[in-house]
Parts: sequence; structure tokens; C-alpha cells
Amino acid sequence: QLMLVEWRPHFLVIAGLISALAWCFWGAWLARIHTALAVARVKETLDNERPVITYEQVKTVSKSDKEQSALLDYLASEYKNPDLNLNTVISDLAINRAKINEILKDEAGMTFSVYLNKVRLTEGARLLRDQNMAVAEVAYAVGYNNPSYFNTLFKKEYGCTPKTFKKHVDAESSD
Repeated sequence: QLMLVEWRPHFLVIAGLISALAWCFWGAWLARIHTALAVARVKETLDNERPVITYEQVKTVSKSDKEQSALLDYLASEYKNPDLNLNTVISDLAINRAKINEILKDEAGMTFSVYLNKVRLTEGARLLRDQNMAVAEVAYAVGYNNPSYFNTLFKKEYGCTPKTFKKHVDAESSD
């Protein structure tokens, strides 16, 4: 015969707490892996996209090549200007809208605004990685007047927020 002498629910509470802690650790571990993968994806994208930005002058001869070189050099040096837009480029370089779009489509396969955002986000990620700057400072430094818009574009492009990227890069550099 089996006879229960005393019911002790604290064993169930302890088992529940241990189970909850195990789930918390497992969730934190998954979040850390996800962040590490997102940062690795950003770094890989940065390394792969470096040729998109023209920092050195391209030696050219033809008028078309001169326009291409002038446009790419201009965008590489003026991307920090928050007022930069297609109309500004048209008036500053005296190149028509169709030619600018043609050059950027041929060179990078992108429209003007996509190319400009790509340049700004690439430089922003580089600044977050290499400089000790706050996310808002980086946003302003690369031509965005609105840091939350920079955060939105960065997350869409790289899969993590700039703050998460910076925190992970800082943690890696201290290891």
C-alpha cells in the first residue's frame, strides 16, 4: 500500500524556476547568435560594397567618361550634405537627369536616391565600426537630418539597428 504523508509543492516551484531559467538562457543564447550573424552580414556587405563608392579619381577621356567621373566624385565628396538631392546635382554639375540616372544604372545598377542612401549607409557603418561616435552623430555626419530615419534605413539594409551593430562591434574589439 502506498500512502502520501505530506504534499510538498515547493519541489514543483523549484522545477518550474529551473525550467524558466533554462528557457531564458536559451533565448539569450539565440538572441546573441542572431546579433552576431546580423553583424557578420553587415561586415560582409561592407567589404563587398567598397567598390561601389568611388573615392579616387577615375582617369577618363571621353565626355561621357568625364561626366561619369564628375558625378561619382561629386557624390563621394558631397554625400554628407543633408540638402543633397537630384536637382542639386543637376544644377551643380550641369548634367541632365536622364544622364545621371543612366550613369548610376550602368555603374551601380541603382537609382540616384538608392545609390546616395547606399553610400551614406556604408559610410555610416564604417564610422560606427571605426570611430567612437554616437549613432545620432553618425547619422548627422553622413547627411541625415533625422537619426530615426537613419536607424530605419540601416535596419532595413543590414538587418540590425545601428546601436546593436555598434555594441557588437565594440564588444568584438574589446575581446
